[in-house]
Amino acid sequence: MQSLNQDVFTLSLIRLVGYGLLGMTLIDFISLILPLQLMNSAWELQTMGAFIERIPVPLLGIAFIYYGKRSYRAPIENLLLKWLSYFSLILAILFLLMIPLAISNTIRINLGNNAVINQEIFVKVQQIDKFKDKITAAKSSTEIQAILQQQSYQGTIPDTFNVQEIQEPIIKELNNTEKKLRNEIESVRATKRWDLLKKSIKWNLGALITSCLFFVIWKDTFWARLEQLEDDYS
Repeated sequence: MQSLNQDVFTLSLIRLVGYGLLGMTLIDFISLILPLQLMNSAWELQTMGAFIERIPVPLLGIAFIYYGKRSYRAPIENLLLKWLSYFSLILAILFLLMIPLAISNTIRINLGNNAVINQEIFVKVQQIDKFKDKITAAKSSTEIQAILQQQSYQGTIPDTFNVQEIQEPIIKELNNTEKKLRNEIESVRATKRWDLLKKSIKWNLGALITSCLFFVIWKDTFWARLEQLEDDYS
């Protein structure tokens, strides 16, 4: 008798923890999606990633709830177990559908990042080109000095009155600056693309695994659905 009471206590405690984990997960997921920002690719992808990274908690909760199958269940639990089984199938489908959405969002985010970077390159290169045009059009060393002061130029200026000798090293330095700028921005582009790709692959694989796990849960909890059906036809 004491052993039986111990078993009942253990099962009840494990299942209670399971319900608690599901409850906390529900609150957490609601806080993640509010406020809704549908059609915002970055928000959708980040929210999906947050779901995936938190999914071990509800999976563990469901495992705790179904532990012991029908043993020592309160009457209301039969209905809860049935609907939780069906809900597992719904979640399996939803997480599977997240994959094409995540791929689409990844592409859109990458295009958006490229557009921002291209605009940044255009603006900065345009500034350098205007600077070079002013230097090239200058007719005297005094005029060049005025342009350099206006642009807060920090480079080395040749100590000569020959306009061409002043222009050439400045133009060369500006060309090097432009090349360095392009290389730095392309490095930023590659880093952003790689970081985005890593997250997308991680979360898409996570969504696929999660979908499979929920499908297996639905499949292996057929007894919870059958039990309720038997009650309906008895």
